[in-house]
Amino acid sequence: MRTQIRAAHHETAGRHAEGALESQLAQQEAGLVARRHLLKDEIARMGKDGRDSAEYSSDQTAFGVNAALLAATARTMRGIEDALQRLRSETYGRCMDCSDRIPAARLEALPFAERCRGCQERHDEDQRDAAEVRYRTL
Repeated sequence: MRTQIRAAHHETAGRHAEGALESQLAQQEAGLVARRHLLKDEIARMGKDGRDSAEYSSDQTAFGVNAALLAATARTMRGIEDALQRLRSETYGRCMDCSDRIPAARLEALPFAERCRGCQERHDEDQRDAAEVRYRTL
């Protein structure tokens, strides 16, 4: 009987933690959606204003920064959507490359982490290598 009670308690605590995590991710996503709309509006406004060459140059720099922020926001939103899907499919917290548990400290810092630190570093290095190869073939 105690084993059943402990198991039920563990299951309830797990569902509560998942619900809190899902709520946290949803809040982050809502903030990113608002940020994305602001950045898109700012980018659209920049293209419509009549400017002299100095203002145009400054606007182009701001446009580049806003475009980079918009791209980073989109990547983060995809990460959150993917984390919510992993949470629903009960694969959240497992590295997608080696299947080991992702340390809790990493998930606290980056709740939508897909990989453990070692696998993420290898993945990033592979991405840099692939980008370098593409660049050299241009």
